[in-house]
Amino acid sequence: MNIIDKDHFVQSIKDMKKRCNIIGIVSPLEISIPGIPFIPAIDIFTKRGEVLLKELVEDDEVYRKIKESIYKHLKNVKDTDLIDNIRYVIRNIEALLKIKIARDVEMGIVLHIAFLVDSLVGGSRPRRFEGLKNFKLAHGNKMALIKNSFQFMEDKYQVDLGEDEIAYILKLFIATGSLYDLIY
Repeated sequence: MNIIDKDHFVQSIKDMKKRCNIIGIVSPLEISIPGIPFIPAIDIFTKRGEVLLKELVEDDEVYRKIKESIYKHLKNVKDTDLIDNIRYVIRNIEALLKIKIARDVEMGIVLHIAFLVDSLVGGSRPRRFEGLKNFKLAHGNKMALIKNSFQFMEDKYQVDLGEDEIAYILKLFIATGSLYDLIY
């Protein structure tokens, strides 16, 4: 695609995202679109770029398999975009916290959030996070970032994750994430 007009390029990607599964952007210019990983074009010619592309394709395959199987286990949410929405939120959180979580941990978080949203839609109440007050003192800014990342899902599914679940999710990211240098 032509990247001379960066604004037009970004809008084209956003339009394509509505009808295509975009797993990453490779470009000589840094392009930042939330939820879509960016790989510098020069990295494609190195082992690093090859590994990054392979990981993106493998991640996409795992998400496809989850999407194929999860909906028969959910009782209250039948929205086929749920897993894509969760994936978007996870990518956004990774970028905001500047961490990358391992694939197996990520899949656990995806399943946790899917069943959490499903149970909240069904009227369940979230569990309590022991030590929430102290956790908020230490990580209040990060909790706000997590809350903002989930806002569109809360609106879409008409649920409130609440501070307790936001704290649990943040704790998972902090405990399992590692710093990364891949630009998201």
